[in-house]
Amino acid sequence: MTATVDLTLTEREQLILAGLAAGKPYHEIAHELRRNHDVIRRDAVRLFRKLGARNAVNAVHIAHQHGLLGGTQ
Repeated sequence: MTATVDLTLTEREQLILAGLAAGKPYHEIAHELRRNHDVIRRDAVRLFRKLGARNAVNAVHIAHQHGLLGGTQ
């Protein structure tokens, strides 16, 4: 059984995903986006749920599979 993936990402979700793909920690992503660390963590958890991911590494893997990180969709 395959999980359903929601490929509709907000601009902030795209930026968080790009930061995670670059290996950046939440606090660095938060600083770059001028947001609170806790807000970025909350948004990341929502992003993981949206993608059907267990964690950041899994989210980046799913994003690559679906062309969400600059690849072909």
